[in-house]
Amino acid sequence: MHLVLAIEVLSPTTAATDRGVKRRLRQQHADEHWIVDLDARLLERRRPGDERPEILDDTLTWQPAGSTRR
Repeated sequence: MHLVLAIEVLSPTTAATDRGVKRRLRQQHADEHWIVDLDARLLERRRPGDERPEILDDTLTWQPAGSTRR
């Protein structure tokens, strides 16, 4: 199965798993992977080829490849 976007919302009990094992799995099967950290009020965005996540703490705009902006 191929995912366009995978989103994980961290919780204190799953944060280590979400950032470790699940992150690696999602990156193998998704065009884009987000980890939402509600406590820190930020989002980590990873795309294919990224060595490190892009850290976003303001506004995020997402548009799937091939779609047109409305």
